Amino acid sequence: MISHEVGNSFPRNITPTLHMKLSLPKLCAAFVFSMVISSHAQVLLNFQLNGGIYSSPNGDQSYSGAAAIGQVGDVWNHLTLYDRSALTPTTGFVYSDGSAATGVSITNLANWDLSGAIIPSVTGNGILSSYMGASPSIAESTPSTLTIAGLTPGGSYNLYIIASSDHQGVGGIFSVNGSATQTLNGAAGANFTLGVDTLLFSVVADINGNINIAETATSVQYRVLNGIQLEAVPEPSTWALLGLGAMVIIGRISLRNRHARMQFPA
Repeated sequence: MISHEVGNSFPRNITPTLHMKLSLPKLCAAFVFSMVISSHAQVLLNFQLNGGIYSSPNGDQSYSGAAAIGQVGDVWNHLTLYDRSALTPTTGFVYSDGSAATGVSITNLANWDLSGAIIPSVTGNGILSSYMGASPSIAESTPSTLTIAGLTPGGSYNLYIIASSDHQGVGGIFSVNGSATQTLNGAAGANFTLGVDTLLFSVVADINGNINIAETATSVQYRVLNGIQLEAVPEPSTWALLGLGAMVIIGRISLRNRHARMQFPA
């Protein structure tokens, strides 16, 4: 084949045009694949209730890794309800990759009176075997509340609420930001199954960057909360920018192919 020197590059022949044509779909596929991977590798905020080193008598039940969402090695924030009222910690949280969740806090804690640590029949899973909750001493219709603060005002999130116990019917009726009510009936020993021990809410943080969670009791009156996972959802503008980036890449490679055909006619 006839070789040509192109600028300061290595010798090329008339076949690179074909090679570039073949590489274009691969490049586009790789770009799209990276977009999909990034959408499933979101950094999460994970909260486990009463599953840390204070979960005696069965020892440390601190959880890590995937639950309703996530991957191996994900980091969790372990929260403990002291004296049936004060949740600790309320700040200093980290994301699932271990980086600091600066500004994020837990506020508006009210009407929780159970600092239960271990549910014997579901031990072996640190989240499903630990919880905080409220007993019949709190009226069935009186909500227990918790707010995740310090988020992006108006930001879109997927909120996973995990609630399970060793008694059928002990779960909770949850509402988020005053609406979108869903119920869990506390199937014992389940494993992050939507509608069984896990709920998914698509929610927008309010103008203050808050997501407000309220739980009332089912007919059994008891209510429990085991864990919370929060995933930021990319805005449509973000996907539009990624799509524009893909179009720019395709356009530049197509233009290069056209120039190559002009320089090296068949």
